[in-house]
Amino acid sequence: MPIVIVPQAPTDILTPSAWIQWSSDFIGPLESTAGIDAQLFTGPTHELPVWQQFFPTQLKSGVFRLFDTGQSGNAFDHAVMPTSADTVQLVLKLQSNDVGSISIHDQGQTPVVPWDPVAGLGVQISKETSSPSGGLTPSQDQALQEVHQSTFVDHILDALTLDPMSPPGGGPGPFNRTLLTPTAGILVRMTSIAIEAQPGTPDGDYWLPTLAVIRLFRGQDLWHRVPVHTSSKLYYWLDENVVVGATQAVFSGWLLNMSVQVTILEGCQAEVFILRYP
Repeated sequence: MPIVIVPQAPTDILTPSAWIQWSSDFIGPLESTAGIDAQLFTGPTHELPVWQQFFPTQLKSGVFRLFDTGQSGNAFDHAVMPTSADTVQLVLKLQSNDVGSISIHDQGQTPVVPWDPVAGLGVQISKETSSPSGGLTPSQDQALQEVHQSTFVDHILDALTLDPMSPPGGGPGPFNRTLLTPTAGILVRMTSIAIEAQPGTPDGDYWLPTLAVIRLFRGQDLWHRVPVHTSSKLYYWLDENVVVGATQAVFSGWLLNMSVQVTILEGCQAEVFILRYP
């Protein structure tokens, strides 16, 4: 019998961070290289791979989270990332990854269901981090630890990295970036300011002309516009409620079709960086 796949609520769709329960009646021991290979497909005939991840296990049943960025081995194809208008299908294979070969022991797939980019995120997290009996099962305890380990305070803000949008030393812009994966925000550092632009405050670090403009878009629509009047500007998306939440849901609930553009005042130059999570 093929692998039995039971998505936890909501069960009539698939969505990022949804918990997927699976079981197999495979007879025989599993090697140390065994695990579940999960693949999500979309497209007219559901032939386009969107996501793939391998979850090591020697058990014949288990639970994992769709788009689990807390685990290594995630592979995404953002060019075919589904939207709320698309349908998807999840395919699981219980296999052993031996040197030079792959042995498939069992496999199964879900029905074709609608894809929802955000539904059920909060439900899935709260379901796995609470127990009506007052205690936590091993899987719930693991989920609680993952949520704790993925909070901004513990790990994220102190470990952000700078991804340059501009050439070294800065440039006149404009600078554009499509935000396909979760990011924390943007940093603009003015490296050259037009001589006719003079600071007008006691600290000498505020210009009445707008030196640069940060514009955040969703699709073709302007979401937020942030003027830059100082020699540097840190702008966090979280401050403007662009992300879905402050734990693992940030990664799973990242909005589609996001982009950012930074334009620079004529005669000025700036270095621009995307703030990336570790």
